[in-house]
Amino acid sequence: TLTSASAFTNDQAFNWSGGTITGAGLLTTNGAVSVTTTAPVLDSKTWDHFGVMTIGPGSDRLNLTNNAIVNNKPGATIVISSTNVNPIAHAGGGSAHQLNNAGLIQRTSATTQTLLNTGTYTQSAGATLDVDTGTLNLAVPGTYAGTLNVDAGATLNLLSVTHAFDGGLSLTGAGSLVLASGTLSLGGPFTFGASNPLFSMTGGTLTSASAFTNDQAFNWS
Repeated sequence: TLTSASAFTNDQAFNWSGGTITGAGLLTTNGAVSVTTTAPVLDSKTWDHFGVMTIGPGSDRLNLTNNAIVNNKPGATIVISSTNVNPIAHAGGGSAHQLNNAGLIQRTSATTQTLLNTGTYTQSAGATLDVDTGTLNLAVPGTYAGTLNVDAGATLNLLSVTHAFDGGLSLTGAGSLVLASGTLSLGGPFTFGASNPLFSMTGGTLTSASAFTNDQAFNWS
């Protein structure tokens, strides 16, 4: 266990394959980070990440306990190549975790995964969530600005809770965006056309106070 009530900054490459980082002090990483195995635990701590973090390529997972917070800062990248169904997961204690993305989260695993299983996801203007392949489930309350990119053959599922799309959100790629359950709240006019992911609804509620236009074939089941 690494514990610190004061700030701890690592400018080196950091291989985290086991153990717990805890304490009230801010954790900052500026170099490359590798999260391997299913053992690393971020406990009741805020982590500001500025470099390139890789979770994977095995069945690897970052565990969050006691309201941990992960901030992917502007210019930073999190690559999820892990095959674990929950690559970032609640593992005990308080569950009000936060995954805040101001950079790039790139998901390269061909499996079906849930990005975060408990807490909230916030994506700021200028940030990107990129689904290269497979299926990614978004299953915690989320607010989305910046870009959601879903490449051809990939699927992004909106599940269970409220997903708030900012009016300036850019939707790109030739994959599929599915509202399966929960609520999709549109914060401005949206048009789905040839340059956007194919939008479909298999459940849930779509709500918008502004115009919603769909120029695509629409599967509403």
